[in-house]
Parts: sequence; C-alpha cells; structure tokens
Amino acid sequence: MVKVRVPATTANLGSGFDCLGMALSLYLDIEMERRDHGFIFQAEGEGVGMISSDNDNLIYRAACLVMKKAGINFEQQGIKISIKNEIPVERGLGSSASAIIGGILGASQLYDLNLSREEILQMAFSLEGHLDNIVPALIGGFTISYRDHNGQIRWVKLDIPHDLRAVVGIPPYTLSTEEMRKVLPKQVSLQDAVDNLSKSALLVNALQQSKWELIPEAMQDRLHQPFRIPFIKGARNIFSEVQKSGIAGVALSGSGPTIISLVKDGIENEIIKIMRQTFGKAGVKSQVKVLDPDTDGARIEEGGPTNSIIVQKYGGSSVSDIMKIKRIAQKIVDQEKQGNRMIIVVSAMGKTTDELIKKSYEIVENPSEREMDMLLSTGEQVSIALVTMAIHALGAEAISFTGGQAGIMTNNSHTKARINSINHQRIKKALDQGKIVIVAGFQGIDDEGNITTLGRGGSDTTAIALAARMKAVRCEVYTDVDGVFTADPNLVPEARKISRISHDEMSEMSILGSKVLYYRAIDIARNYRVNILVKSSFHNGDGTVVQTREEIPMLEKVQVRAVTHEINVGKMIIKDVPDIPGIAAKLFKALASKDIIVDMIIQSAEHNQVNDIAFTVPSGDLKKAIKITKKVAEEIGSPEVFSDKEVAKISIVGAGITSNPLIAARMFEALARNHINIDMISTSGMRISCIIHQDYITEAVRAVHQEFRLDEEGEENEVL
Repeated sequence: MVKVRVPATTANLGSGFDCLGMALSLYLDIEMERRDHGFIFQAEGEGVGMISSDNDNLIYRAACLVMKKAGINFEQQGIKISIKNEIPVERGLGSSASAIIGGILGASQLYDLNLSREEILQMAFSLEGHLDNIVPALIGGFTISYRDHNGQIRWVKLDIPHDLRAVVGIPPYTLSTEEMRKVLPKQVSLQDAVDNLSKSALLVNALQQSKWELIPEAMQDRLHQPFRIPFIKGARNIFSEVQKSGIAGVALSGSGPTIISLVKDGIENEIIKIMRQTFGKAGVKSQVKVLDPDTDGARIEEGGPTNSIIVQKYGGSSVSDIMKIKRIAQKIVDQEKQGNRMIIVVSAMGKTTDELIKKSYEIVENPSEREMDMLLSTGEQVSIALVTMAIHALGAEAISFTGGQAGIMTNNSHTKARINSINHQRIKKALDQGKIVIVAGFQGIDDEGNITTLGRGGSDTTAIALAARMKAVRCEVYTDVDGVFTADPNLVPEARKISRISHDEMSEMSILGSKVLYYRAIDIARNYRVNILVKSSFHNGDGTVVQTREEIPMLEKVQVRAVTHEINVGKMIIKDVPDIPGIAAKLFKALASKDIIVDMIIQSAEHNQVNDIAFTVPSGDLKKAIKITKKVAEEIGSPEVFSDKEVAKISIVGAGITSNPLIAARMFEALARNHINIDMISTSGMRISCIIHQDYITEAVRAVHQEFRLDEEGEENEVL
C-alpha cells in the first residue's frame, strides 16, 4: 500500500493570472494498493457525492497514465483507491490538480517507477492544463510556472514570509473553471496587460521581502477578476471592504467562487470578520478558514512516530569545551538512531560572545553594528563545525550550516534583527539524505546578504523558528538548569521546578527577567503551537514542558506560578509634559525608531495642564533613551529629564492573577513587611510588577516567594 498527501492550491494568485500559484494547508490523503483486477474507489470528506467512482475518476485516470508508461495494461491490472479529502471540490482550491498529482505520484511509487518532477508535471498537464495549480500541488510553496516554446514546463519556487497566512472564504456552491473561462474577453488593452505585469512583479517582490504594505495593491487584477466577480454573490463588497482596510490583499482563488486574502499573522481576525459579515449580508452561508502556505507539496506518507523531526538547542555552557561537545554529540546520535530526524542549533562556546564584545571595545568605543554582527556571528560558526566533527567521529552523517546557509532571512536591524522567513530547502534536502543538520544559532542574513544577529536569546529564537517552519514534534532546549523554576534558584535555594507551564506564562516570565528562554522565541512557539522541553545538558531529568494553555487544564485555576526579577533596568522620568494629545506618541515613537523596548509606563494625574511620564527601558539602552528623551523634552518644552539605573523589577506571574485583587495586596504586604518601598507598579492579565531599589531585590524575591508558598508541591499556592 502507498499513502500520498497532496495540498490544496490557489491559482491565478492576485495579479498572477495563469502563472502564480501557492500550496495551502488543506489536504487530499490517498491510499493506493494493487488488486488482481477491477477498480475500487472509496471516499470520505469533502465533495464525496461529486467525485466519480468509475473510470472517469481523476485519480484513477492519472494512475492509468503511470501504468501505461510502466508497460502495464490497466484494463487487466486492478487497483484500489481510498481517499480522505479536506479540499472543497470545484471551489477554486485546486481539487482537480491535487487529485491528478496524487494519482501520478502514488502510482509511480506503487509500480516502482522513479518519475522525475518534470515527468510528473508533463503527465499532469495532459489532464489538467493549469500549471499554476499543478506545480504548487507537487512542489509546494509559492511558484511561478510556464511552458517554453519547446513545450517544456518551467517553474521557480520562491520563499515566502514565515508569518504569512491565507484567509479563505468558501461559498457553498461550485463554479466550473471551464465555464468561467468563457466569460473572459478574447483581447485586453495594452494598459491592462502592463498593469497586471507590473503588479505581478510587485507581488513577487512583496512576498519575497515581507513588504506587507505592497501586497494589497499588488494583488489587484484586471485580466480575469472583474469579469468573474459578478458571478459570486457578495464578492464585490468583500473586495471593497478588504481593500479599504489596507491591511491585506484580496483575490479570487483560481476562478472562484472562493475568495482568498493574504495577511500577516496576527491580523487575520479582521479579515475573517469582513468575510463572514459580508457573505452573511449577501445571504451566503460561507465557510471561512485560516490556512498556512504548504511548503512541502505532495509527499509519500511513511508516517508513524519514526522519522519525526526534533529540534534541539544547546546553549554556550553546553558546548563550552571539547568534552562537553563530545557528550552532546553522543546524545544527538543516540536520538537519531531511534528513527528521529535531528536539527541541532548551537550557541557560541562558553563566554566567546562576551570575549568578542570586549575585544571590539578595545579597538573602538562605538563599533559599527554591522561589523559587530560580522564579528559575533563567528562564535556560533566555530561551535557548529566542532559539533559536526564530533558527530562524524561517532560514525554518523552530519552537515553544518550558518544562519544564512540555513535560509534564515531577517530584516536589516543589525544586532537586533528579526526573522522574516526561513527558506528551508537546504535543511530539508540534508534531512532527506539522512544527515543530522547543525545550524548556527543567533544569526541570519538580510535581503542584501549582510550577516545579522538576533540579539539576546537569539539561539532560542533560531531553534523555535526552525521547529515551527519544519513542523517538528518538539523543540528541546538544553541549558545549565534543570528546567523552569518558581524563582531564580541562585536567589531562592528552595525554588521548585515547574513541570508544565503555558506559553503565555512563560512569555511573561521571559519578558520579566527569567533567563531560561527568551520571550521572542516563546512568542513564536505560542503562535505556531510548538511544544518546548527545557532540560539540563549535564544530567538526566524530566525538565519543564512549555505548551499551550489548553493542554494544561489546571491552569484554569487562578494560580501564582512564579516570581521573576530583572536588575538590568533603567528608569526614566520626563517632567511637566504638556497635557495635550500627541506628546506621548512623539516620545515613544522616537524611542521605537531606535528599537528601544519600553516596559512599564506611568503617567501622573494632570496638574496645571502638565503631567509627568515615567517609564522603564533595558539598562543597555538607557544611554540612548536618555539622549532621545532629552531631545524630545526640548522640543515639547519639558524642563527636566531624570534617569535612575539603580532600580530593579520584581514580578509575579500566573494566568488570571489580576482578576483577584487579594493577590496584589498580598504581594505589596510581603514587600512592606520587609520595609521595601515600591516605586512603580504595573499589571497585565498574567503579571503584577513593581519597581524597587536594586539593593533590595534578593530580599524582595525571597519574601514574595515565601508569601505564595511557591516552594510547596501541589496546589497550595492557588488563590481560591
């Protein structure tokens, strides 16, 4: 038996009529097995009543092409085909292309015919003449395809932003592609042709470089959509409302009736609302789904727990010397022998990064941020080469990649770059060849090929982003502690290890000073539902599992989970700010332009038409923040700017803790009993934070930890 999975596709993407397509995360699953004679077809899922079960079945016809090429008489050779289908039939989501590609690929495997991609595409084209459907169905991702003058099929697969989402509105009725072809004009004006050419080029560039602001215009089309939209009830208003929002592109998927909108992760809810409301007003009971681009395309499903991808990350302390490198190499090889495909992310050895920073300041007081990235990225490159050599010494296959070689594309914000996308083709190829892949953490490249680094916690970010992109079963983070604790064990010896914690709570803890995982990495894990296991590199233990809140029922209770602290904090106060609209926006926009993260913000009550604004920033950004704030103060007429670097932040974290006022009161009482003055207070749904003097941070953490009895096992620290 052969199992094949083929993704749905969207064709005529935006302005890319008959040439641009993309694979989407709806699937047709096919099981195919030989029989002595006859054709048996079984189906469940979408469109069962519409799919032919006789010799006109597209999957069967595609399989027959393969049998013919293999010299098998399909009238004598029997075959059984079973499907589970998620792809709506005849709705513009490539159901025919998926069936054909699945039939050819499955039969090629079933009859041991090693067909090339080119041969598969030529066969598919003979049954389904739309390359912008069949190419992404086979190879996945975002594609450009065409036939040259010799009839050869040419295609290019382009990378797309890792945070791209597709919102699709699917009406309950079908439209025939053949019929929709008939409504198109025989000729178009030169102006319309040039406009579509320009916008399709713009769309390719916008998706390649994550230029979200260009996508709404780039998806506008003049060649087919104006003639097809009148046949889709409510479509004209959906196009109008989405374009008016300015946050997403909108187009027909294929020839319709499905409408597709390309959006950045995090804003899809607004587009969902527009589609549902507008279809509803038109009396259309549509389905609205949020889909991911499928980057793998059609594949043979060998399934099961084996061949699962596991991403592991080893921090600097885990690779600080050769003995430790040999130890983790053995651990990696042992896990690979269990049938897992391994991607390993490593940091620089020990204190290498600190040493490189020190050397740079011995040369120049303010080194170029670009050259700092060039310098600091070398630390991880040393680590990946040594770890790869250690794996080779154990007789296993491995290959190392820098961030750029691994396809990690970032923006151009040197020393604090953010990942835009990951082109995983080299990693996937290496895994398919049976190799362990070793990737340099903390780094990537921008659109111009410059090396960039991801800032604090960059290796965590690399590992979890790769786990999300490669759909890994989990990301294992190995560090010098046993897991996530209720407080820093260096300050509170009786701190207890937490066995399970939600992404949301872990993110808050990371923002508030926990050094185990970096908050940017946790945000990726939460958005892509990546399970994380935090463990010690140096001895066995269960570690801490970080997962979605829904998978941890006990977190429905109001519970203080941990106490965190941060001493790398700087406090700023800008005095007597005019109480008029736009002043705060001016200040914080200026800080944001220099990538300075502002945490706590407190504005005092208005007095004499002025007020004070106090806020905190990371201590490393304090000098820049002072300079920027003083400049803004001069512009708005503020007389004074104060700063204080001798402050610290203490916080408690737990799902829903601010819903019970007793929790805050207990925290403040614990500090008061120890004569610790509170300077600033801020809250969110999961945390309560206080700014205090730096000298009292140890005493404060111990007092609050004791107040909520976080050292005790069980649920004694619940607030009922």
